[in-house]
Amino acid sequence: MNKFREHRTYFEEPFIRTPFFKALTPGRNLSETRSLEKLCDFSKDDLILDHGCGQGRHCTQLTADGYTAIGFDYSKTLLDLAVREKNTRGLDIFYIRGDMLYLPIKDSLFDWALSLFGSFGYLSDQENIEVLQEIRRILKPGGKLILDIWNKDAILKKYGDDKKHEVGKDQYFIQKRRFDHNLSRMHVDRFFIGPDNEEKYSVSFRVYTRDEISKILSDLKFEILDFRGSFTSRKITPDSRSMVIVAGKSD
Repeated sequence: MNKFREHRTYFEEPFIRTPFFKALTPGRNLSETRSLEKLCDFSKDDLILDHGCGQGRHCTQLTADGYTAIGFDYSKTLLDLAVREKNTRGLDIFYIRGDMLYLPIKDSLFDWALSLFGSFGYLSDQENIEVLQEIRRILKPGGKLILDIWNKDAILKKYGDDKKHEVGKDQYFIQKRRFDHNLSRMHVDRFFIGPDNEEKYSVSFRVYTRDEISKILSDLKFEILDFRGSFTSRKITPDSRSMVIVAGKSD
């Protein structure tokens, strides 16, 4: 198996047992989506692709707010949760399961593509570029991409910050992170440890500098329209978790 395919198991059932998943509350989902709507100023006629939608956190709220959003992800576990939520809320949302390298979507269909919450960067350098090429292909002329990726300065500041959580009686969740400076990749190991068992799940993702991701987008004929530290703040500091890029498909 390609060494950059670990995310295909990492974001299945084990992920929903982590404290990080439990922190993705309905209130947080609502707040993030409303901030996203304010930033993007979507039209009700826009067709929006939530690329790497996971359990449909933003796709669900966008639809509830009257927009037309389609979710795309590889994780069957998370898409099952997304479908359950849309059915519970009586929403009409179409979800697609597939490989982000080969979007089963015709050319020039979407007005917006959203890649949120660090869902980009899990493949090799070349394949990450191909993912962006696929996104560009399915955008209409003038369509826009929101790319929400990890801020390298913040990653380097905190990468040795291991975490341990008690998740049940005599059950512990431990996360260890290390940064590969040669490949500019963060490696994450997550352990579920009990009295009689131990499970380990690992993943790595590419961390880009502002200059690196700007050049890649420019080479792919995206015009960078905005570069900011979050949906709500333009300022990027070493403590900003994210870099949020708004890029338009240029000719």
